[in-house]
Amino acid sequence: MRRIAHLAGAATLIVVSQLTTGAAPALVALIPVDGEGAGYWTRWRGPSGQGMVAGTNYVDTWSDTTNVKWKVPVPGRGHSSPIVWKDHIFLTTARDYGAKVSMLAFRRADGLLL
Repeated sequence: MRRIAHLAGAATLIVVSQLTTGAAPALVALIPVDGEGAGYWTRWRGPSGQGMVAGTNYVDTWSDTTNVKWKVPVPGRGHSSPIVWKDHIFLTTARDYGAKVSMLAFRRADGLLL
């Protein structure tokens, strides 16, 4: 049996499986993101949802002073992945134990709250 699942978002997951006893594990393949969305961090774990991007020489270590371009305080508590699109970074934040929920946009170049 062949099964295809279509996911909302920037990628499509194709699952191929066999429903027989002792069959090999299901094969899973992620179709790469294309178009403009492939160049930005559009959701949790990046453009394809895998936590991986093409290319090399990405910064993977930082501290309060190392590899930091700017810092800005964010009100409330956040539990979402930042979305990076062109010169904007979008975050969600919650205050008053979740009674007030907001989306914030920052300018990517310098952290200005938009």
